[in-house]
Amino acid sequence: MDSLRLKFNSVGSLVIVLGISLFASAAHSLGGTSGSKLVTPCTDTVPPGKIELEPYLSVGSVSHGYDGDFSRYDLGLRHRTVESGFRYTVGLLDNLELGLITPIVFARMMVDDAPDIAAAGLGDIPLGLKWRFWESEPAELALQVGTLVPSGYSNGDDEQGVLALGDGSTVPEIGLVSTVMPVDALTIDVSLTGGVAFPTTRDGDPTWVAALDLALGYAIGPFQPVVEVNQALGGWGGLDDYVLSTNLGFTYELKGPVIVVTGVGIDLVGKSVDQGWSYNLAFTILL
Repeated sequence: MDSLRLKFNSVGSLVIVLGISLFASAAHSLGGTSGSKLVTPCTDTVPPGKIELEPYLSVGSVSHGYDGDFSRYDLGLRHRTVESGFRYTVGLLDNLELGLITPIVFARMMVDDAPDIAAAGLGDIPLGLKWRFWESEPAELALQVGTLVPSGYSNGDDEQGVLALGDGSTVPEIGLVSTVMPVDALTIDVSLTGGVAFPTTRDGDPTWVAALDLALGYAIGPFQPVVEVNQALGGWGGLDDYVLSTNLGFTYELKGPVIVVTGVGIDLVGKSVDQGWSYNLAFTILL
């Protein structure tokens, strides 16, 4: 499946900033590992001794509300973010890789009838390790473990309690990834992850988190259109938060070891105080 190996997972770090909620951030805390499409990881790994460098830019918006009875009420809060940074993924063995993302975040909170609040600095850092342990055409399986480092929470202007550059939680996670190529040029990635978010730089109780991601890509020469469906869940003692979102975009392999990845993410439905969208652009370079 190396011919379809397109590496992008930086969008995960964007969700951390845009969601500002435990379940959204933890669902993508394994963002340091490589992927073949937009958000959903795949079973491929970086070749041993090689490094993938991925500069990226993400722009997004979130509308905050209240939905205690499953009916959403607009609170007049708008959260705008611009994030840029790098993903670094190192190939350790033929089937083992280690990666991280270093996001720089520019955030602005707009509140009806109140002054805007802005902040900029380092966001939360995702770390991830991926091990492909089973290969039998046309399918492969990989195990992922990782954590989210709450490096961005204290960087935000949190004086009024409405804006921070991270979630303030350490989120260890484990996940299983499957990649299948049922026919030539078509690949399907499925990822199931789960973990616990432990508040570390803020007050709060631990929260369980889980995510199910499905991605389809069809290669037409160097061009690969991608459709993804992503379900994030979270709570403690019950299902407190969930959101169903989609990511639509494409990848394009340029001459040389450079791949362009771009897409739009949209929250569709769920029980969540945050609903938003994001646009993402990245360039994956194998060194």
